[in-house]
Amino acid sequence: MKTYLFTSLFLLACCSLTWAQTDKGRWQIGSQIGNFRYQNEGQYAQKSFSGTIMPTLGHFVAPNLLIGTGIPVSYSTSYLKSPDFKSYQLSYGLSPFINYYFGKGPLKPYLGAAYGYNRTVNYYRSFLNGESKATGYSTAIAPHAGVAYFISRNIGLNAELNYTIQHVETGFLDNIPANQQSFPPIDTKFFSLNFGFQLYFGR
Repeated sequence: MKTYLFTSLFLLACCSLTWAQTDKGRWQIGSQIGNFRYQNEGQYAQKSFSGTIMPTLGHFVAPNLLIGTGIPVSYSTSYLKSPDFKSYQLSYGLSPFINYYFGKGPLKPYLGAAYGYNRTVNYYRSFLNGESKATGYSTAIAPHAGVAYFISRNIGLNAELNYTIQHVETGFLDNIPANQQSFPPIDTKFFSLNFGFQLYFGR
């Protein structure tokens, strides 16, 4: 009987600490990774790799309501053996977001939205044209749904599904006249799955 009572009190205390994780006034520091992809196929031996990491900082301005921003950094590369062609892209920017959490247990679903602005630098190298660089930008709106698992009062994990509406302006190549746009704007829509790790601070 004493063992059962002690176990019940211990679980209740742990749940109370967990529920307090999304209280007003707390801070969240974390990082998300996603969009990792590797491809090696095709008759021209095409190889490509891409990935994104995003440190985040957020503040609970009300119970369960988190407002913050991320700093997304993305890298991608593509190689085509015939004809010889390589490209590299580095992207970095800001991504303000808002999330609202539901429930009172250690597993909390949430809904939210984010806006992203990124600067992009594209490097190209080909057998015919040599090396060139183009600087551009992209904007994105990304409503999302996810679930957070609170391991303790100060540690959490999450998985998040995003639907991204993106606009990309690649810019101009530096080895052609400035009044000739090398690439047309691109508008895309896609789903992505991201995973994250968070630390929580505050009262």
